[in-house]
Amino acid sequence: MLTTGVPTPFSILLSSDLLPCMLAYQCGIPHKLLRIVAAARVLQSANCPAPTARTAAAFTRHEWFQTHGVTGLRQLYNASPDIAAGGTFLEYASSIGNVAAVRYLLETHHLIGHGPAVLQATLHGHLDVLRAFHDVNTPDGFTSYVLTLAAAHGHGHLVSFIHHHRPALGCPKLAMDNAAKHGHLDIVTFLHHHRHEGCTTSAMDGAAENGYLEVVKFLHAHRSEGCTKRAMDAAVAGGHMDIVRFLHENRREGCHASAMDAAAERGDFVMLQFLHWQRTEGCTVRALTLAAARGYLKIVDFLLMFRTEGCLKEATAAAAAAGHEDVVRCIINHNVHKCVHLCECPVEWPNRRLLYIGIEEAKAHGHWALYKQLKKKRKWNDRRPKWSQAMARAWHERQSQGSLLLQATVFFVGNSKGRSVIPFQKAAL
Repeated sequence: MLTTGVPTPFSILLSSDLLPCMLAYQCGIPHKLLRIVAAARVLQSANCPAPTARTAAAFTRHEWFQTHGVTGLRQLYNASPDIAAGGTFLEYASSIGNVAAVRYLLETHHLIGHGPAVLQATLHGHLDVLRAFHDVNTPDGFTSYVLTLAAAHGHGHLVSFIHHHRPALGCPKLAMDNAAKHGHLDIVTFLHHHRHEGCTTSAMDGAAENGYLEVVKFLHAHRSEGCTKRAMDAAVAGGHMDIVRFLHENRREGCHASAMDAAAERGDFVMLQFLHWQRTEGCTVRALTLAAARGYLKIVDFLLMFRTEGCLKEATAAAAAAGHEDVVRCIINHNVHKCVHLCECPVEWPNRRLLYIGIEEAKAHGHWALYKQLKKKRKWNDRRPKWSQAMARAWHERQSQGSLLLQATVFFVGNSKGRSVIPFQKAAL
């Protein structure tokens, strides 16, 4: 036994007798596999230290797998059996469609736990990989969600394969719902003719939301589930005029008042006119405010002329806060005295004029050009309501205190040369 003087904990590694025994018992990992083993363990870990580490490990696995393939897998699994306990390589091979690697892993290492790998193959549309799982009669790979996932991603060849080779597998209504939502008319047609599960109203709602007119027409003609008001609401919000017209002419569900709000918010003037002239649901007070906030002058003008919903003060504030001078002027010119729905005005503007609201909001949000333009419009008549409110409060205060006479009240009016004092006569309470 070799010695180096004082024994240390590492002295055992210098023993020519013990080291061969240790190597025979623990063969270790070849140097060329160190990187891929480390990457595999990172990917298998539930507590990855950082997202960047998982990303780097995934890249290492991809690079190594493309280079070594099945031969490398054999060496890796023989050198590090704990890697075989996880399913990361089976899932990855399934996701990239490497049928040879999938068959090798299924035959030698992974007899159960096929669910995630089957989902990866389904997600990426690899029919040959699914056939490999079917050939080994996987006990837990195929579930009803597999069919739903294939339908949602438009893999009609997978839907057909699962239907014909796994007839006992259920098909939830969500499958046709998802296929319709994503516009896969071929899958909707296949499920309609070959399956009995059907769909829900979400199918037509989803197709209308995403603008798939042909799917909407097919469901209307061949299915009885129908749709809800959300179909037209979503079609309006998405700007799908053809679908809105079809639903208006062929369905009775209608829409909500919020549909016109969505058209106003998007600035879709054609849609807004259609809903106003052809539908009866109307809009809410938010339509005017949303259009004003986004500077849609034509829509604001239309709503002020033809609709009664809306709060002029809130719309003025929204337009001024966004710096839309033309919209502010449009609202003020339509009605300078009152709000359409006074009860819906914010509490901080009980009797404020539109001009003053615009001035305050423009100043608060730093739109100085608009602030100066609106400030030029101020006249003496515009100032009186504010001082009238102050006088009314003074009267009520004196009245509550039991005073018999209101003392002379003065207020100051600014002019170019200074301030002049205008007295009010005493008045009996």
